[in-house]
Amino acid sequence: MSSKDGGGHVGSRRDSALENMSVRNQTSAALLQEINNFDQRPSLKAFLDPDLVLKGHTSCKHEYATNTDRSILPGEFGERPGKDTVWRVAATCLRCRCHVDVILQFDEECQSPCPVDGRPFHHFRYIPGSLVADSEAGEGIYQYRCTSPRCQADLVIQFQQPAILSWAYMHFNGDFAIRKRMADARLIYGDAVPQRSAYDMLRVFRLAITNCLGNEASRDIPLGNATYMSVFGTGQDTRKMLESFGFQFIPDAASSRGQGRWRTPKPEAHPPDAAPNVERAMLEDVRDELNVLMAARPEAEKQKNPEPFVEPRYAQLDIAKMFGIQKGMSSLSLRKLLWSDSNRIMNGLTGDVAI
Repeated sequence: MSSKDGGGHVGSRRDSALENMSVRNQTSAALLQEINNFDQRPSLKAFLDPDLVLKGHTSCKHEYATNTDRSILPGEFGERPGKDTVWRVAATCLRCRCHVDVILQFDEECQSPCPVDGRPFHHFRYIPGSLVADSEAGEGIYQYRCTSPRCQADLVIQFQQPAILSWAYMHFNGDFAIRKRMADARLIYGDAVPQRSAYDMLRVFRLAITNCLGNEASRDIPLGNATYMSVFGTGQDTRKMLESFGFQFIPDAASSRGQGRWRTPKPEAHPPDAAPNVERAMLEDVRDELNVLMAARPEAEKQKNPEPFVEPRYAQLDIAKMFGIQKGMSSLSLRKLLWSDSNRIMNGLTGDVAI
């Protein structure tokens, strides 16, 4: 297979990406560009549908959107960090659904944080041996420290694969899976069960996840309800995926039709000054991925339950603010760094979305 096919040099592209992320010294501006371009996965075959792989999509030019629920963001450009400042940008790619967390921390050793006159950028040194990676899963944690003796800010960049993997998506929202659940529901409720599209399934699932993340305790999902049975099934075809997200199936001993209920996860809130709650962070990632998947569905499916377009909060800009890179760049150079195609920001995202 030639390099034009996108399948001949996947390993070399990944090796190159790993080398770029672990370059010994990089400015914050260069490192931001690497975050945008970096795709550690050996192949997208586990994340994209086969049609996209055949088109040569073997890496992703990321368009990250900020998750404000667990991000700790600086204010306007120019805000100065203190000795105990911790900033975090958590983001989801609007194309491949991968996740990145960028954490910048200043401690007591920081006397004059970058950028300042004479030091317009952080110069980050990669810490050898700090990489914790699972190349098959497409995950990695990279650690850096600013080389300025008066700054010494610590930087951690963590990449994670999508929470909803391709196989799980097909079991939940593939054509065959939807037809089977609809047929199971109609055996119990008859023709009163309306036909539901893949978009409907995603919308109801997102509602369940959103309820789990709400301030009030979410209720169990009863499969004695025609809507929920057509979306979540009788606890078998969607079971592995839902259990991986913290749902628990409680069968109804009196039912011979596989009915019961899904007990929903009840994650704790994120601590205000500590690492995010792991269970809540995972559910937030699932919610954000469902938004991406819904946006990618055909317009004909969305017409029944249309939703207004909500402009994403683009994480590239939040990371730029966190790094303070605007002090050393013109506005035009900054725009070129953040977005290769500025029209995409004005007209909405374009291109294929991973399922």
